Amino acid sequence: MFKRSKPKVEPDQPQPAEQPPGPAGIGLRVYTSTYVITGRVAPEGPLIGWLNIANKRVLVLEQARSLPLAPDTPLKSAAFPQVTVPKQQIHAVEVLDSLQAIRLEPRQVPALLYTERFVIRADLRLPAQAPAERFPNLLGGVFFTVSNAQLHPIIPTQPLESQDAAILILNRERIHFYHPV
Repeated sequence: MFKRSKPKVEPDQPQPAEQPPGPAGIGLRVYTSTYVITGRVAPEGPLIGWLNIANKRVLVLEQARSLPLAPDTPLKSAAFPQVTVPKQQIHAVEVLDSLQAIRLEPRQVPALLYTERFVIRADLRLPAQAPAERFPNLLGGVFFTVSNAQLHPIIPTQPLESQDAAILILNRERIHFYHPV
């Protein structure tokens, strides 16, 4: 069930410095408890730093499309010019493009992370000497980045466009527990 697929981010690949996105913004897929919302955002600065600004409590997605996660819902996918998502509702943010704009820590530690909806197999991205078991204590904000992620639903879910993500930004407050593998 938790076999690794081919890695999408090479461990020895040098990571470029974060750069602001182009005028069209960055494509994102946002996971909440009940919806997945796809759209574009033009952050004010590096994406992870911008997500971690405490007084900015919402994420506004342009050219958005929502999909309910429940498999038996009568609701279907819908498109909206703009959608606002409170950051506290966000479980994960998948970066769909502009991957070069995301700065990754050098060390990769494979781990399983458990949320209320998914078990996520991913590589924690840690500073060289950071202990994996204590990394949430080292985070400066709520959101942190993992790479080579695979989402495994533990609640019946509509078929997802993809269950693999090269870069996934997780909300540490939505992680129930985790362990290295």
